[in-house]
Amino acid sequence: MQPEGLDAFASLLKGLQDDVKKAQEYLNQHLSYDYGDARMFATIANANNDTKAAVGDNLKHLDQLLSASAGELEKSAKVYRETDANEERRLDATYPSS
Repeated sequence: MQPEGLDAFASLLKGLQDDVKKAQEYLNQHLSYDYGDARMFATIANANNDTKAAVGDNLKHLDQLLSASAGELEKSAKVYRETDANEERRLDATYPSS
């Protein structure tokens, strides 16, 4: 396992969090209708608001998953680095010193 690969994937996931934030901003900016905007289309406003809430909840959950996954990948990379270093020291100790 190459820890650098895990770090790179963690960085990619963090970058996706930026995309989630942009999606949340878009959602709030372009899908906000109140009943005054909808007037006779109150049914549409209700459906829009329900959909907006559901998408917002999913985006929030996705952001949490990306954050947690990136953190776990970083922890895994650290464990691999520490294990490699410890095994390297252990193996080096088995050779006679010159």
